[in-house]
This record gives sequence, structure tokens and C-alpha cells, in this order.
Amino acid sequence: MGAEVVAFGLRGHVLRSQDEGVTWEEISHDGQDNLFGATQVNDDVLLLFGANGAQLRYHNGQITALKDQVSGDDYAAGVRSGSDLILVGEAGITHQSMYQ
Repeated sequence: MGAEVVAFGLRGHVLRSQDEGVTWEEISHDGQDNLFGATQVNDDVLLLFGANGAQLRYHNGQITALKDQVSGDDYAAGVRSGSDLILVGEAGITHQSMYQ
């Protein structure tokens, strides 16, 4: 992600800076769930996790939902393991494919 910095948090707000935090822009998307954790998949992709099962994919200044369905589980963190995600939340540990 180079000089790019991504910040996220309450009510689904996601902001990015392309100049190491000197200036910021908000990235709009449809979600409003609090975001609690993230994991970097590769140099270009960041996955964000949060309340009500929120799972978002950040790539080149755009956000897309990883899943269409809201699970109700709150996820605090996630890590990539091969092509799988290991999510940690209030219901414990969940494994799922990154491509589902």
C-alpha cells in the first residue's frame, strides 16, 4: 500500500490518506456497522471486519462487501490462512473461504 494509510472505525467510516496521513478522504460505501479489525491480504487489498458480521474488502480506494448476508456476529479481528479467513469474534473462531 506504499504511502497509503487506511483508517476505519465507528459507524463504518473508512478514510484513506495517500500521503502518509497529511490529507484524508472518506471512502463511501453502503455499510454502517462499526469496524473493529483488519488484515492485509496483499500489497493492494485490505479486509475489514466488524459488528453484525461486517466483512469488507478495500482495494484501490473502493469498498465492496465480502458477504451479502449479515450474520449478527461481531468480528474483532481476522487473519488470512492460504485462501481462508480465520475470524475472531463474540461467537469464537470462524473459518471461511475468502472467496465465498
